[in-house]
Parts: sequence; C-alpha cells; structure tokens
Amino acid sequence: MQKFKLGKQIIWILVGVLLFPTVTMGGTFVSSLIQGKTVEEAVQVLAVQIDALIGRVTVVEQKQEELEGTVEINKNELDTAVLDLETELEKVREENETLKEKLGAQITEQANVAERESACRKAQGLLQAPAETLVAYITQGGQAVPASWAPNTTLELLEYLEAYMAHYKSTGNTSYLHIPQYDLAFVPEYISILKAQKIEYEKQIAICEG
Repeated sequence: MQKFKLGKQIIWILVGVLLFPTVTMGGTFVSSLIQGKTVEEAVQVLAVQIDALIGRVTVVEQKQEELEGTVEINKNELDTAVLDLETELEKVREENETLKEKLGAQITEQANVAERESACRKAQGLLQAPAETLVAYITQGGQAVPASWAPNTTLELLEYLEAYMAHYKSTGNTSYLHIPQYDLAFVPEYISILKAQKIEYEKQIAICEG
C-alpha cells in the first residue's frame, strides 16, 4: 500500500508561505508572530514554529503508518481466516464423501443380508416336493392316493422317480420297491416338475450361502 506522505508536503508549503513573501517583497512581510522583532528573533520564532509543526506532522505520519499497519494486519488475518475456512470446508466435504461411501456400503450389505435371508427361506420351501408329485395314482373312483412310501423332498423324490423310470426302461416292469407303485403315466411329468424345482433350489441355496 503506497503511503501518502503528509509531512514533507506540509513543511515545504509552510516554508514557502513564510519565506516567499519575504523574498519577493524585500523584507516588508509582517506577521503577528514576528512583528516588532529583529531578524534574528523572527528567525528564531519561525524556527520554533517550524519545529513544533514538524513534531505534529511526525505524529500524524506515525499514526498514518500505524493505521496502515493495522489495515495490513487485518487483511492478513482475513486472508488467514478465509484460508482456514476453505480448508475446513474441504475437510467437511471429504468427511461427507467418506460418510456417503460408508452409508452406501452399509445399505448394500443390508440389502445383501436381506437377499440372502429371502433366498434361504425360498430354498427351504423348494426343498419340499410339490404336493402334486406326491400323488401316486388315482383310483377308479377318482380318489388320489398319496405315495406314502416315497420320499417327500424334492431331491430325494426326483432321484427315486428317475430310478423308477430307469428300472422300467431296463425291465419293462412297473414293480419297483413298492406295490402298488406310481402310475407310470404320471412319472415323466413329475420328473420335469422336480427337475425345474431342483434348479431353482440350487440357485437360491447358492445365494443363501453366499
């Protein structure tokens, strides 16, 4: 910041005011300060007045410098405060991003847990063989007879019926492990149903255990 130096300007103005008339008018300049005094006394009076004025101007300059210094200090303090605020704001942004990432991970984990729990329940349900595959045959009176001798879980009943069909294909005999046995007309459809359920069970159990 460029300082406005008042001291030298005021002093030179004063000197000019006091001395210029004296030089131009051949010593006829009269002032209340020096009226009735000899030249030596007048010079002495003017010297005292100039010294006093210089002292006051010096004080003014000092106060001006102090004020400029204070303004500079305040500007530095403001710049520092702004920098600190920007740093703090950046820190808050970073913490916010970290919090969002953690929250996102937590939400994802909760969703995964919920998905696994749901898959476990579905797998448990799929493990039970569908009710229609447990009907061995229909009596002439239209009554459904359950295959109480056969497994009632999806995987075991599928294995049982596939073995039954293999036995029939190899021997041509429908008698297999139990008499009466499943109606042969039902078995291919039951196997298809059980295979589809087995595929879905394996899919859900993989999610459940994942």
